[in-house]
Amino acid sequence: NLEIYNIKGQKVKTLECFNSFEAKATESLSITWNGKNDFGKPAKSGIYFLKLRTGNSSIMRKMILIR
Repeated sequence: NLEIYNIKGQKVKTLECFNSFEAKATESLSITWNGKNDFGKPAKSGIYFLKLRTGNSSIMRKMILIR
């Protein structure tokens, strides 16, 4: 799963990754977010944190959404 959090740490969106995969350092994964929250409303411009969970590990990244 890919979870998207706002700067306050509130979960904005959860994206399901239906394809099972094994994350490796040399592989890349492309996931598209339409910029809407879990309620279908557009997320505001700002800094968001992405948390990708793969098996027993997770990866955090930061992104900026500009509208």
